[in-house]
Amino acid sequence: MIRIPDIIIDEETGLLVRPGDSRELANAIIRVLENSGLSDKLSHEAFKRFGNRTLKNSVKIVENIFDKLLKEY
Repeated sequence: MIRIPDIIIDEETGLLVRPGDSRELANAIIRVLENSGLSDKLSHEAFKRFGNRTLKNSVKIVENIFDKLLKEY
């Protein structure tokens, strides 16, 4: 199964927080809003990793995810 931590690299392409922890989520949002260097770094690294995603590439990725999920059942 594809999970968010499989896509986002914590502190590199985004910030991960524990599911359901609204305080941790709020702190992460505030951290990005108050730290333009961190915001720039995260967006730059995410663009490097995912910037080549065209609609065709994105559809293929989603197809692969569905294929993988269907094989699990």
